Amino acid sequence: MEKSLLNRIYNVLIILIIFCGIFLRAKYFFEFRWLWSDELALFDNINTITLPQVFLPLRYNQASPPLFLFFSKIVLEISKNFSVNYMASLRLIPFLASIISIFAFFDLSKKFLSNKVNILISNLLFCLNIHLIYFASDFKQYSSDVCTFIIILLSYFYIDFNKLSKMKLYLIGSIYMLSMFFSFTSLFAIGAVFIVIISKNLKKENISKFSVLILPSLIGFAGLYLTQNYLSSNNMLYSFWCDGFVYSLIPGMIFTLPSKVFSYYLSIPLSKTITIIILLLIAGIIKLLFTINKPKSQLMLLPIVAMLSSVALYIYPFFGRLSLYMFPLLILVIINLFEYNKRYVNILSVLIFILSVFFVFKYQNPFNATIANLRAPLQKSLSVCSKNDVVLMNIYDIATYDQYDKIFHFNRNHKYIDFTKKNIEDLESGQYCLINAIANEHPDLTDNETRKKYHTRIVNKLKNTEIIEVYNDGKENIFVKFKK
Repeated sequence: MEKSLLNRIYNVLIILIIFCGIFLRAKYFFEFRWLWSDELALFDNINTITLPQVFLPLRYNQASPPLFLFFSKIVLEISKNFSVNYMASLRLIPFLASIISIFAFFDLSKKFLSNKVNILISNLLFCLNIHLIYFASDFKQYSSDVCTFIIILLSYFYIDFNKLSKMKLYLIGSIYMLSMFFSFTSLFAIGAVFIVIISKNLKKENISKFSVLILPSLIGFAGLYLTQNYLSSNNMLYSFWCDGFVYSLIPGMIFTLPSKVFSYYLSIPLSKTITIIILLLIAGIIKLLFTINKPKSQLMLLPIVAMLSSVALYIYPFFGRLSLYMFPLLILVIINLFEYNKRYVNILSVLIFILSVFFVFKYQNPFNATIANLRAPLQKSLSVCSKNDVVLMNIYDIATYDQYDKIFHFNRNHKYIDFTKKNIEDLESGQYCLINAIANEHPDLTDNETRKKYHTRIVNKLKNTEIIEVYNDGKENIFVKFKK
């Protein structure tokens, strides 16, 4: 095939991948699903406070970067003047960060990779990752963590250290300092960029320029430590994320942690496929170690070293959604393994691209994800439930109901019970309406079959009752009216 034709195919495919990434993020964002309990806890933290108070400890065992909350508070206060459903505006920053990260990652992938098929693979996995898509419409900091991490790594390629004045270096250092208040995990990328810049330009006459660049971040880090150190003594957060730390130097434990992380990243069950991916990651890291004298290799390895250090020192866990910031870099480390200008390697890259498409649609199904949304089944219940019916919901859905009731003033004649603490057999005789959206303590349950099985189990618990009506909104958010 002619080179010009291959370039056109590449351009069409990369535009299609980027378009799909933007479309999917917009698709779920503009569904305007109701906030769930974890988002509402964060909302309640910033709703009644002043802007300077975002630097103070948060309630309800929440943890979030203060500048992320600062800008979210501004957006919230502005939106209150325009819409009764103003809480949805809190997802604007994660959404914009996710869109920006698509273009930033595309640029970053071109900096680290030269093979166009490899660039396609990395952007396909990034743009169509269901978790990155989901958190583009969730009022949490994970999208901004990913975006900030990518932009800081990318900034290295646009900093001409020797040509920049001290004033410009100070401004860059100040931006880095602000970044760590916007995203905790940006510290790993900032440290990597500083080390690579210093090692590349290590001369006696540059010491004063180094200090000007780094000083704002050192001051910022001290401030961040003073304002956020309370998180280190939060036993609830520690116990919740304890699986993200390495408790021993047992090789099996060290291998298990990344296996679980990639199983989460790709929505693939722990299997031989995950084992192969981890082996490829290890091989990719070894390849970078052989070229450690190159700035690009250093820039890819140093954040991983920082992450592993934080895990070993029990500073920041590497698990589940808290590990998403590292996903784009680990993709590049693995794909970089196939950066050889050999015909058989190029053929292998094409096969990997095809396999990547298969895995994305088989395990993540980004175009048809089912995400919890209490709105549809609750609206159904308001039109179907009789005045004396008792409504059953789980504690997470009740939190959502209570908050939106303050805005929309639902029918309060009903009695609401947390069914997770009640056996169906223990219910008194009467008529009940069961509403369920959250199926696994988190709405990011994107496997359609898993949600169906969960709600089938709920319905099966009602087998000794008289089921009057079952409603399903098509996304496995259900309403069941029954009589006992």
